[in-house]
Amino acid sequence: MWQKFKNENVVVLGINRSEDIKNINKFINQNGITYPILNLVYTILLGS
Repeated sequence: MWQKFKNENVVVLGINRSEDIKNINKFINQNGITYPILNLVYTILLGS
């Protein structure tokens, strides 16, 4: 969805509430995430 609508003023964010950064990065890489993911302290982790 992110790739399809990123130029149409649509924002997609993933929000993590409990995983550490290593697990978040593993999830991003395993699932080909390309949209920004926010963790609990609001650090932006960009997908691949």
